[in-house]
Amino acid sequence: MKTRHVSSAEYNLVRFFMLFNIWWIGARLYKNPFKAFGVVRLLIRNFTEMMGHEKLVRAFKTDGKYHWDMFNPTWPSKGFNAFFRTHLLELKPVQAARNYALQDYTNSRIACAISASNSGVTLTSGKRKVAPIIPRSLSAAFTPAGFP
Repeated sequence: MKTRHVSSAEYNLVRFFMLFNIWWIGARLYKNPFKAFGVVRLLIRNFTEMMGHEKLVRAFKTDGKYHWDMFNPTWPSKGFNAFFRTHLLELKPVQAARNYALQDYTNSRIACAISASNSGVTLTSGKRKVAPIIPRSLSAAFTPAGFP
């Protein structure tokens, strides 16, 4: 594993391509390049405020990937794409993404409720097992011989 300090010119070039990569993620996510530009601009503005309007000046290259600090994934990588996709969604959610997040949350809560009540009632929805929520007081009415 070879690590080296990145020069100023290389840093600026890598930073440009990294921001282009984030914009590209946003353009695919929002299906609108102008909306993606606005959200990336907001992301940069928030980051700049968090840093106290200081510019990062150091970067390192290790095994063909660039990194700045321990809090951000290296670039280019799938982890980098997923990390910034999540940040873009936090700034400007997409309706479908909100629905999937709500569905995942609801499915996990339903599964927990059913396993807690031991009612054994399960349905299949797509790839996940989903069970209807049955209050503990009513679970006896839905189980054989009234046993929960």
